[in-house]
Amino acid sequence: MSTNEDLPVERDDDAGRFVLADASDEGYIEVEQDGGRLTLIHTEVAQQRQGEGVGCTLVRTALADAERRGLTVVPECDFVACWLDRTPTAPESSTSRPPDPPGTIERRCRQRARRPANDDPL
Repeated sequence: MSTNEDLPVERDDDAGRFVLADASDEGYIEVEQDGGRLTLIHTEVAQQRQGEGVGCTLVRTALADAERRGLTVVPECDFVACWLDRTPTAPESSTSRPPDPPGTIERRCRQRARRPANDDPL
């Protein structure tokens, strides 16, 4: 999977999402802010945009924004949890997630990797 940090992403507080600025229906992370916590609920990337690094860029942008605002990130979304688990530079200090039973995240990441291309994108 490629990454593309040049994709324009913006925070849409009214919709409760971080979205691709040029095409919000083609990629977004649904979020909910409650006090000092930002819960990343669901990531969606349109099939035609998969493989362009859209999901990774959305996650990086949401994490950077949360860090700037002093928020603790709660990664409920499996894609985000897998990304955090696989990314050594992810900011562990800003994330809060109840511990999963051993192997749960790895199992979810493997299941996601085996999904057919036409399955529910992220």
